[in-house]
Amino acid sequence: MKAICTLIILVTTFLANRQTSKLIVNQNINLPKDTTIAKYLLTSLDSFLVAAQKPNEQNNDILPSQKIETFMLLEEVNGIEKVENTTTIFL
Repeated sequence: MKAICTLIILVTTFLANRQTSKLIVNQNINLPKDTTIAKYLLTSLDSFLVAAQKPNEQNNDILPSQKIETFMLLEEVNGIEKVENTTTIFL
């Protein structure tokens, strides 16, 4: 009985961790052939996009020497998301 409960908990945890990434990569994107590098690249991009949702002061992934440029980029990313969520199209 303990083995079955442990197995269920492990499978549930594994499936829950797999669904946390919202990053969807188009199949036409050419990723590096080395799967370790490709996985690291996608994980880093996903981490950056998650951090982009937080206020700039809470973002620890930014190098101090590049804060100004990165904050401007994050404001642009967040601005694009706000425009995509509205139904008004500006021509």
